[in-house]
Amino acid sequence: MNAEPHSLNVFVPCQGCHFAGFLPGVLAVIRRAHRIHPHHCIAQPCRTMLRVIAVWPTDKVWMNRQSVPEGSATSRGAKTKAALGFRAHSGWTALVAVAGPADYPAVVDRRRITLADPQIPGSKQPYHAAEGWPLSKATEYLDRCASRTRDLAQEALREIVGGLQSKGHDIVGCGILTASGRPLTTLAATLASHALIHTAEGEFYRSALIEACEWCSLRVTRVSERELFDRAAQDLRTPAEKLRNRLTELGRTIGPPWTQDEKYSALLGWMLLTGAAKRSGRSSRRAQ
Repeated sequence: MNAEPHSLNVFVPCQGCHFAGFLPGVLAVIRRAHRIHPHHCIAQPCRTMLRVIAVWPTDKVWMNRQSVPEGSATSRGAKTKAALGFRAHSGWTALVAVAGPADYPAVVDRRRITLADPQIPGSKQPYHAAEGWPLSKATEYLDRCASRTRDLAQEALREIVGGLQSKGHDIVGCGILTASGRPLTTLAATLASHALIHTAEGEFYRSALIEACEWCSLRVTRVSERELFDRAAQDLRTPAEKLRNRLTELGRTIGPPWTQDEKYSALLGWMLLTGAAKRSGRSSRRAQ
């Protein structure tokens, strides 16, 4: 059949829209073909539309509301791979979820997750708070903070994972950025060193995120922040400078906030998508 040019109305999803799961892959094809970038809507229901003049067989145009059940982004069996990237700070973490084709992923979720309970004094920087305390008191306090931080991380991950899965995403893994601090020793030695206190607090929140990801049965990948762009350039087969430009471009499609936290988290997720695509390709070749 010969394809004829026609107008194609493409709904552009916001973060909470049920279209968000199945559109990234289709929109990525359109973006690459026409060198355009969709603008996300700012309210539900999605009313913002992008009008594209495309050469597409009319019997293949399936992007309409009736083709997708309410609350779902994909038809059954047509899941889109997604990956999560985290960059942790004292008391909170940045999260970015990317999905779609590994060569041109889209951001499907981003948020700031609180990891410290404000009801516990000093819990945002628990090792700083415990500095100078008797060891028994410090241990009890840190255990209390750790327990609450694990609960907050698990609650947030359960909500995020459930939301993405309900929109038709298959989450292939989580990436955690790590630091290059001094190795930790005993608690007494840590509390006696201000440098080790900073290292311990970083590990404190990253460990809680790792536990939460494992609790959700998600593959966890740790990447040193210092090596992030070197590893990404190798994994994605793209020069680091071009990756920085792509991340900036990705941020323009969704608007602020798009700081270093979001960029690094998105890049980490992108690396995981690429790794999952490679694994899938190897599995398919073995099956043949």
